[in-house]
Amino acid sequence: MTTSEYAINRRAFIVWTILIIAACVIYFAGISHELIWYDEAISAAIANHSFSEIMSLMPYENHPPLYFILLHFTQMILGDSEWALRFISAVAAIGMVGLGAGPVRRLFGDRTAFAYAIVVLSFPVMLIYAHETRMYSLANFSVTATVLYGFCAARDGRIKDWIIFAITSLVAAYSHYYGLIAVTMAHIFILCFILIRHRAQLHRYLATAALILIAYSPWLVVLFNQTMRVNKTKFWIPPVSIEAIFSAVFRPFAYRELFPTPLPVVQPTMAVAFIISLTLIIFGVIISRQKQKTTTFNFVIMSLVVYCGTIFVAIIMSLISVPIFYSRYMVVLSGVFALLIGLGIGQLTRLKLYVATIVLLTILQSFTLKDLYTHQFNLPFKQVRQVLQKELKPGDLLITSDCFTVGPAYYYFPQAINYYSSNVVEAQRDEILRVMSPRLRYNQGLKELLASHKPFWSLTDSSGLSRNVYDILVHEPGWEIEGKSRTFTDPKPYSFLSFTLAKYVYTGRDNSSLKKGTLKLHLTGLKSTATVIAMLFTSFPPLDDKTPPYRYQLFSVTDNQVQGDINGLNYGEYALVVWQDENRNTRWDWKDGQPNEGVWILNHEKTDPKLGVKGFTFDVIKFAFYQPELMVTGKIAYPPFDKPPTNNALDSK
Repeated sequence: MTTSEYAINRRAFIVWTILIIAACVIYFAGISHELIWYDEAISAAIANHSFSEIMSLMPYENHPPLYFILLHFTQMILGDSEWALRFISAVAAIGMVGLGAGPVRRLFGDRTAFAYAIVVLSFPVMLIYAHETRMYSLANFSVTATVLYGFCAARDGRIKDWIIFAITSLVAAYSHYYGLIAVTMAHIFILCFILIRHRAQLHRYLATAALILIAYSPWLVVLFNQTMRVNKTKFWIPPVSIEAIFSAVFRPFAYRELFPTPLPVVQPTMAVAFIISLTLIIFGVIISRQKQKTTTFNFVIMSLVVYCGTIFVAIIMSLISVPIFYSRYMVVLSGVFALLIGLGIGQLTRLKLYVATIVLLTILQSFTLKDLYTHQFNLPFKQVRQVLQKELKPGDLLITSDCFTVGPAYYYFPQAINYYSSNVVEAQRDEILRVMSPRLRYNQGLKELLASHKPFWSLTDSSGLSRNVYDILVHEPGWEIEGKSRTFTDPKPYSFLSFTLAKYVYTGRDNSSLKKGTLKLHLTGLKSTATVIAMLFTSFPPLDDKTPPYRYQLFSVTDNQVQGDINGLNYGEYALVVWQDENRNTRWDWKDGQPNEGVWILNHEKTDPKLGVKGFTFDVIKFAFYQPELMVTGKIAYPPFDKPPTNNALDSK
């Protein structure tokens, strides 16, 4: 080795050391910035069980077991603090950078490897899931490693590469089902690659594939049962749409999933980084082909097969069975996406252009990274926790009724009696709550819990999923709110929900003095089983598109109709809008100035047809609610409506 070669290697070693240290700092700093949310609480609850119990709970989790087993042992060693629960995810994210110093550098040299590592460090998605107690970061690492070491093994034939390839394939398949699809795509490409170019490696591939299949075969029975269970239930993932596909591809550049939309509304830099990245990928494909860089071109094709093939398979399965295509699941392919970008940057021959491109992408994404470190995307539960840490007493009853509140309440307040009363939308998913048993009680035994006459706390949110406390206490009179309820919110648009906390005490008094009643709703003409959402307004139209309704309640559809109650409604005047969330995005969608989904508005017949939508003012469509019970009936209408909408377009008869 010459002095020059040694100097280059030494400089590369220094750069890689800096990058690995940077990864450790980036992924461990702020690891507890966001509080635990529902899915993370589920992970922690599963990991608290024994190995045999974890395996028995998997049919209800709809994921493979490896991550939960690893988390179980991590909890045994490090405890169940936020940073301990997220330790595996942070280490896997650091491993993503480490792959650059290993197989990426070996295949393509330091130039491409440096670009890949910096892309990984600047990707918001890597930071987000490095700080989440779920399997996505581990699955992302193992899928990326499978692609890299599989290609190395097929090209070079080293036994070590084949072993690592087999291990990472199993880790990916046992971590997430999108990981299973991705490694299947990788194996298909490698088999074809070997048959065309490296037939001498065929016996090693077949032996490796056979061992992988044997090791995964015990799980196939569980996978089949999970599939049958999903097919029989109303799964929560919405149907495939163009928006969903775009969201999946855009996911590496976006905020946390709980952000209302992945579109670059707040940070236009997201869109610029996305466009530049796609351009670099296309550039890498073209240049590697034109310059006949066989290794680079073949690897680019393999990465595209894995990435696009996984999307294609998920879409096809969603169309022929139940929807499984979901943008969050595409996180497991973020490393492959980063590889494609790094390969594109690596094809830039001019050093200044190479450096400028890396710097530009890093700067563009730094705005999103800053927001992730400085804002709360897992909803404003920190404020709730601060209050309850001071006021909640051991043995107090804490009632929740939706996914956004039950998880954090279960994790942060083990000293309370946590009770969950399921809402109509999430009722079919109650089985997952088994993982929180026996500490979480749900849907049974509330009468006995209230019989002690201890105060209880109600925690709800503005998603519309939460049950009103008067719905829960409909057969348990005598409870009244102590003082006033407290609502907590974070600055919009980073946190799209607010939490409301209230303490109730038993007085034994007749609740009729509270001047609350029940609005009974009966709607017909429903064309699908999609959730129906009722919104009550105290001003209409809302003051702006961010003003939430006064009450927001979801109903399920049975026999093409909806029958349900809105209990505990304060006396007053309201405007009532009911719409069907046909695309299951929880937003009332409009197009060209008209509702884009089924809708019905109470008192719409009082509006002036000549004014169109401008005629729907609060004074025109409001109704008076000053009685214990009021029945409202109507029939939902669907687009296309007349322009402007007429009385016939929204027929309540």
